[in-house]
Amino acid sequence: GRRQFSSDLRELPALRSFVLNLCQQAWDTPADELALSQIELALAEAASNVVRHAYEGQPGQPIEVVVEADDQKIAVSLYHLGKGFDPDTVAPPEFSGQREGGFGIYLMRAAMDEVSYFHDEGGRHGVRLVKNRP
Repeated sequence: GRRQFSSDLRELPALRSFVLNLCQQAWDTPADELALSQIELALAEAASNVVRHAYEGQPGQPIEVVVEADDQKIAVSLYHLGKGFDPDTVAPPEFSGQREGGFGIYLMRAAMDEVSYFHDEGGRHGVRLVKNRP
């Protein structure tokens, strides 16, 4: 499945629904529920990062979502034209509660089997989230 959304926080629930509907069609047993909720968590974080950081809160910019789902794994890719992201520049989270940020990437990596950042020859940047079926 592939669909374009706008870089508006109010669009994120529709983006999440689109992805989760496709995921639930592919993985529909009770044993899949935890994995699906982990996908939802990572997706929510990734999508809000695109809106807030890549596009710096600027609405009306394109976010293309591509979902590849089969009975073995689910991959969700978010493509955007905003600022690229280098995960190596983000400090690991501090659990002292003193510093904001850092938790998002940590949570995404904890929830998913693979989190990768990329840019393509069309100048787009993106994040790819992969979950293997439990």
